[in-house]
Amino acid sequence: MSAPLLLTVYCVRIVTVMPSIPTRPRHPSALSPNDTTRPADEMIMRGRLGFSLVELTIVIAILAILAALVLPRFANATDDAAEAAAQTNLGLIERQVALYHQTHGVYPDDLKPDWFVGGTLPTNPMADFGTATTVEVFAGDPTQTEPTEKVLASMMSASWWYSPVTGQVRARIRPEQTPLQTLRLYNRINSVDATDLADVMARRIDASPR
Repeated sequence: MSAPLLLTVYCVRIVTVMPSIPTRPRHPSALSPNDTTRPADEMIMRGRLGFSLVELTIVIAILAILAALVLPRFANATDDAAEAAAQTNLGLIERQVALYHQTHGVYPDDLKPDWFVGGTLPTNPMADFGTATTVEVFAGDPTQTEPTEKVLASMMSASWWYSPVTGQVRARIRPEQTPLQTLRLYNRINSVDATDLADVMARRIDASPR
């Protein structure tokens, strides 16, 4: 049984077995002539109408603990989904580049939106919505396989990097908490083995198109 479920069961048991703090009964003189309710019976009835402050405090504390346990899992699931989507969309672009090369014998000079359904490039989920389909066409050193800037540092950063000389396509990523975590994320998404964020000559782990 998972820890959140065990904690929930424990919370229910505490609330079930803990006696409520009874409210103060009315004085017998305050009873109306037609009110036959005995003070002791009224005390029991009123004590069962709600939770005591202690019970509510315990429930709120346990709910806070459950939230602290569950919310990070949702955040991690969102990050994992974005990473998987980035890998998938990068693979779609790479396959179109490879197909163009097989057909024409050269790599395209740019990434063509009309290759894809809807006439738009696949988005890079690592980027903000407004820059998710932008491309930087690299025209520098033809031996360079990786972008110098691997991180989406600003709204001006293109989400995709493309070299028309080598046909290499790379996805820029958002920064993680540490440079090492950022590097690992970049390598996972792009299937390369860059040794640091300044490495522009990384080796492709799987050289075949996705």
